[in-house]
Amino acid sequence: MLHGLVREHLATFLRAATDHDEGGLPAFVEQEFRDFLTCGVWARGFARFRCADCHAERLVPFSCKGRGFCPSCGGRRMEHAS
Repeated sequence: MLHGLVREHLATFLRAATDHDEGGLPAFVEQEFRDFLTCGVWARGFARFRCADCHAERLVPFSCKGRGFCPSCGGRRMEHAS
């Protein structure tokens, strides 16, 4: 749901932020939004992991590794921190 909302309204939001504040959003905030839109997208790349014992394979799409608001990456960071 969040991904769809950001995808649909990012351009409008960035335009409004620029109109409201002369400088707009800091570049790193805009980049965080753009990276979030590529998180978990298979077409952007993936890693292949293979078990040496049973030869089972698992494909894992690349993540954005975002620190801002990506629920997937944020949850993973919290899990590793504890």
